[in-house]
Amino acid sequence: MPGLQVRAALAAILVSVAVAPAAAVTVGTVNGFAPGDTQGWFSGSANPTPPQTVASGGPGGAGDAYLLLQSNGTGGAGGRLVAIAGPAWSGDYVSAGVSGIHMDVNNFGSTDLSLRLWLSGPFSTDPITVPSGSGWQPVFFATTPAALTGAGSLQNVTELRLYHSVLASVPADSDFIAATLGVDNISAVPEPGAAWLLLGGLAFGAWRLRRA
Repeated sequence: MPGLQVRAALAAILVSVAVAPAAAVTVGTVNGFAPGDTQGWFSGSANPTPPQTVASGGPGGAGDAYLLLQSNGTGGAGGRLVAIAGPAWSGDYVSAGVSGIHMDVNNFGSTDLSLRLWLSGPFSTDPITVPSGSGWQPVFFATTPAALTGAGSLQNVTELRLYHSVLASVPADSDFIAATLGVDNISAVPEPGAAWLLLGGLAFGAWRLRRA
């Protein structure tokens, strides 16, 4: 019976992903990564170390690709750890019922990271701390008004950014830091419950199956 329930949940996710608009966030929007495919994540044309995929060594182990983010800590281009999501993460988070974003992260660098999300105005009030040498671990960013600071509407998010900032600030005023961060399985979920984290993982599996 549990196997039937899992298959039914997976089928439902496949249907929702198939019918979802390409440029509008929905519950079940997910970015897994394949070699050479950043799923639209970038960091600006001037960054000397833009986001790139690594073919193996993600949370799934050998053969599991992930997104690698790097910053050099200097005062110029590439000095801040900031990554900009593709158009699939824009849209009306309220109507879509998205109240959080789950992802797996790995801090490969020598300095602890304080990760936040910026949703074209509102940004994470409290950062998620990822210690140096963390290994792969799941994190959850709430995207409800109670968890965010700053002006702007969650009903018209034009850009999503993941970035490091110890003190509450927008990406443009965030900290310069030399950092290396792995990211994978970025999923839009309605709440941080274990059941929806499981469905986020299933959605990632569905995406990988559809690309195979």
